[in-house]
Amino acid sequence: MEVSEIIGLSGEPDCIYIVKEALFCKVYEESAWRFHAFIRPFKPVKKFVKKYRKDIITIGFPKSNLESILKTASEKGFKIAVESDAYIILKTEKEPDCPFDEWKGQLSSFESLKSKVEEPFIQLAKNRDIEWEIAHFPVANHTPMQCMEFIIHLQSKIKW
Repeated sequence: MEVSEIIGLSGEPDCIYIVKEALFCKVYEESAWRFHAFIRPFKPVKKFVKKYRKDIITIGFPKSNLESILKTASEKGFKIAVESDAYIILKTEKEPDCPFDEWKGQLSSFESLKSKVEEPFIQLAKNRDIEWEIAHFPVANHTPMQCMEFIIHLQSKIKW
């Protein structure tokens, strides 16, 4: 089943489509919204997919957790409408209070979270590179002009 098909199906009201993928299960878009609100508040991942030119929300979990998740869903009033080797469709009579678009808008994208984590490390690496260059530049062995060029080189590495 293609992701575009799954995304289309996940938009049906009062349904949660759980897709079985190898050792994991995934829940996409509106199904992820319902899953997060009613079954288990797993951390949703928002990732831009070039093929569809939009952010896609997914929640993933190991297949080994599927039985306990289905038990929780049953206790919360969900009924298994369809169960196959590829997917499970859960039916309910309700929708979350917060609209899907609003919920999706509140989530940070994977790329923005990644950049927030990586940026300090990149800056630290740049600072260490500059420190290394300074430590390994023997001023006594260079002309004043070469020293000035070296300082200009270092300044070009620093963002003002």
